Amino acid sequence: MEGVVVVTGGTGGVGRTVVRELARAGRTVLYTHRDGRPPLDLSAEPAAVRARVSGAPVDLTDPEGVQRLFDEAAARFGAVAGLVHLAGAFLAGRAVETGAGHWRHLWQANVDSAFLAARAALPHMLRLGRGRIVLVAARAALQPRAGLAAYGVAKGAVARLAAELAEETRGTGVTVNCLAPGAIDTEANRAARPGADRRLWVSPLAVARVILWLLSEEAAVVNGALLPLEGPEGALGPQREGEG
Repeated sequence: MEGVVVVTGGTGGVGRTVVRELARAGRTVLYTHRDGRPPLDLSAEPAAVRARVSGAPVDLTDPEGVQRLFDEAAARFGAVAGLVHLAGAFLAGRAVETGAGHWRHLWQANVDSAFLAARAALPHMLRLGRGRIVLVAARAALQPRAGLAAYGVAKGAVARLAAELAEETRGTGVTVNCLAPGAIDTEANRAARPGADRRLWVSPLAVARVILWLLSEEAAVVNGALLPLEGPEGALGPQREGEG
């Protein structure tokens, strides 16, 4: 599939791996990052891989900025072929302890960003008659746990957004699917939970490979799926803070 794949949150623990694996597979990638953050270090990659990757700073909660990003991407690369929405935020807390600011922050970072990115990408895909959207929620969207009220609700809304978009685009050549990973083995999660059993965590590479397949032509028959991702031990136990 020609055109660019936009990866939001491309400098995060999972985003770096997703961007790299997409470029290695021959895809053209535009990743987003917060203004002021250093670009991805791809110096170890072959020149052909580095040439396929570019970055752009954007506030994913700014409707005009997000729309401009996708319009410029379509003009620059000829088409927007895919959207991988990895950007989001995590904060723990029981509902009775959750302030309005805490709630709004998680909603905006997780739900508003996903909605604005998908809304900006879809017109370009619908005009082409093809496209792939992958939203990333978390296991908290599927399994409620005390202490993750605002986060769980926000990730649940991301999963529902994917389902609604899949229905709206059914039969258009555009597919929308959602991943619900458990704890992901990133540097940040390792630092936050040094005593955790990481054998049950999902590797960023495993997440990237599922995303790569969902973006492919082979996955054209998959639409509206909510896919839980588990560690190699097939963990079905309770969630841990910092998932997704």
